[in-house]
Amino acid sequence: MGKKKNNWEKIRADYITSDISLRKLAKKYKTSTSKIYEHSRKEGWVEARKQHRKEIIEEAVSKACVKPIEVLADILDIAYKICDYIAEAVDDPDQFKRYLVKVGDGKGNYYTVEKVFGKYDTKAMKEMVYSIKDLASLILSIKGINTEAEQQRLDIQKEKLQMLKERYRGNQGESQSEYGLIITFDTDGYEGWTE
Repeated sequence: MGKKKNNWEKIRADYITSDISLRKLAKKYKTSTSKIYEHSRKEGWVEARKQHRKEIIEEAVSKACVKPIEVLADILDIAYKICDYIAEAVDDPDQFKRYLVKVGDGKGNYYTVEKVFGKYDTKAMKEMVYSIKDLASLILSIKGINTEAEQQRLDIQKEKLQMLKERYRGNQGESQSEYGLIITFDTDGYEGWTE
């Protein structure tokens, strides 16, 4: 009987697409480890496995990133449409003078009509301002732009974190028994500690 020939393409593919070691691969396909190592070295199996893993990771990351980006793009489109509606409303000189009024016909029937008065609807104006502010914040947030107040808040948080890191590094060399946890209560000036 003739010697069994190995399907080296299949063996190579098995190695590249799995976590199996070359030694276990030799056992699995009933061949010598020296032949497996020889084919692996000549055909660059290790590099091919690394490349295969890299491609799988890149594809997974790409898929994971696409969905949130699409959602943010949709939200941004909606925000811009709302901005357009607000711009239309602001361009209308009577926008904040319109009121919905319930009127009757004298026969017990009531219905709502829109009427324009000389007085401005300050409540509607405030709501519009809050809407614009919220939309601007949303748009800036989606685009990754911080307002001045947000940037200041982030800078303060970074400084606090840096101070905590420095304090931690300073306490590394000293014994823990020298330090305790200080607990300060908001009322009556009570303070306690523990080790």
